[in-house]
Amino acid sequence: MTLHALQGNNGEIFAEKFAQYLLFPDDLASQCLARMKDTSDRLAVATWYAGHYDISVVTVVRAVQRVAEACGESFEKLDTQEFFDRWKANRDQVPTVALKYFGTDKPTSMEYIVRAEEIFRTPIFKALAGFQCAQGGRSPAFLAATLNIGLADAVELSHALWTRAHCADGGASLKSR
Repeated sequence: MTLHALQGNNGEIFAEKFAQYLLFPDDLASQCLARMKDTSDRLAVATWYAGHYDISVVTVVRAVQRVAEACGESFEKLDTQEFFDRWKANRDQVPTVALKYFGTDKPTSMEYIVRAEEIFRTPIFKALAGFQCAQGGRSPAFLAATLNIGLADAVELSHALWTRAHCADGGASLKSR
């Protein structure tokens, strides 16, 4: 699968199901479903799981519904208009991922790069900086397409990667890290 093969709604559906399987696998969804059967406030159970695993309550609810359907269990859907109204009303109380990891909803590209490397120990930014250096210049269009981000964000990220890698020295500082 590529970003180009999954456009629009199909891409959203894929991302949602991928998040369900990755962040809230079937065994957890089954546990949550069992607890929901024993209570009248199923949303409270879903909210507890979402908070405990630091994921969206929507991911929990949809994973539980998917597991219930796969098992052939009769289970009243939770993602009704009332659910989404309640979810939206409480959404402001839940910090964004950016706020949680970066301390702000709008980190600079450099803050994003440095903190993401610290938290997730990912070599992606080093690889992208190396690519730019190897190409002899910044490449915001490539970053935008690769990371599926807007061009304005890609320009800022490209500049941060270029500055951090000190490509003017032929990438020597990047190779020594």
